[in-house]
Amino acid sequence: SAFGWHHFLNRFAVGLKDGGSDFIAIYDLDSEAWLPTALKHQFQRGVTCLEWKPKGGGCIAVGCACGVVVWRIEPSSDPSSKAVTPDAAWATLLHRRGWEHVTSLSWSPCGRFLAVGYKTSDRAIVWDIATGEGTPLEDCVPLATVGVSA
Repeated sequence: SAFGWHHFLNRFAVGLKDGGSDFIAIYDLDSEAWLPTALKHQFQRGVTCLEWKPKGGGCIAVGCACGVVVWRIEPSSDPSSKAVTPDAAWATLLHRRGWEHVTSLSWSPCGRFLAVGYKTSDRAIVWDIATGEGTPLEDCVPLATVGVSA
């Protein structure tokens, strides 16, 4: 349901279903193996999109039905070992009442802000990840429309 390449590691994340539960699995191309830690949370249902944080090796945002789950993954492996070992992961939910069913998300280049689009609104929210505060953008009216007529 969702897929995202890591920005500087040879890894990708994919959203999968196991029965009625959604989870995120991470594949490491260097070791040619799935990481043993699956990212699963009770609020992470209806996964629609995901994106790794730029410059934040172990941080991934997952768009879902109730908002955004931001995962922070701490590798627990020995740096000298190439073996894939379980990681520790923490989740933070970014949610605002009435803003549901995430359709898209995009990190700012510095990785502090996360812009999120929702099916239930014509506006987006820009979340400050450092504070957990979300600011809805004002209605956007284009000055001109570019398109191809039929």
